[in-house]
Amino acid sequence: MTLDEVERWLTHAIAGVYTANKHRALDMPPIAAWSAALSAMTRHQDVGSPPRSPTRAILIDFLPLERRRVRREGIFS
Repeated sequence: MTLDEVERWLTHAIAGVYTANKHRALDMPPIAAWSAALSAMTRHQDVGSPPRSPTRAILIDFLPLERRRVRREGIFS
């Protein structure tokens, strides 16, 4: 796998698979717990909801990338 493929796989594993499957401690999927908490907050405060669909910018923020060169002398920007 390339680094780009690993980043996409990890993002999908966390944001797609993990959040959709039942969590032992929560007894519900994390995304359902998030939605319930957000609904409870918005009933008590005037809070806007987060964006619904992930965009490339969100994925980039989630997994920031900094390119560097590795050489015998060290790691360079």
